[in-house]
Amino acid sequence: MIASARMLKGIGLRRGFAAATAIMGVITASVALFDSALSLTLLRLAEGAVFAIALMCAVEVVDRLVPRRLHATGQSLYHSAGTLGAALGGIVAGVLYDMSGSTVVFVASGAGLLITALFALRTIPRGRVLLESDATHGAR
Repeated sequence: MIASARMLKGIGLRRGFAAATAIMGVITASVALFDSALSLTLLRLAEGAVFAIALMCAVEVVDRLVPRRLHATGQSLYHSAGTLGAALGGIVAGVLYDMSGSTVVFVASGAGLLITALFALRTIPRGRVLLESDATHGAR
């Protein structure tokens, strides 16, 4: 996370979040292909690194899109939505696992993350809007 701000300066928050989410999707789907402890450990380490980038981007986007007085509310709503999504996803994954096994669960989860990345590219405002929001942040 220390180097992420510098790294994201070139690609922006929107594309950074989408790229990190897409990479997490590829990593998640890849879990279905490997069975060695070393491979799975390396995948989890990579997932942790890209998750940190995705989280940093999401927090920054929320901070730039909501007025300063609503930062805590915006972050609470963002994290509550993520927690609710994880809970519902866990239920669906459990049912899917019982029906089809782990390979289907990991591939479906990876596909879901890739769809999320595409959705993020379509819905998160482009860099200029985020920069303008950041510039006028104190005025809100």
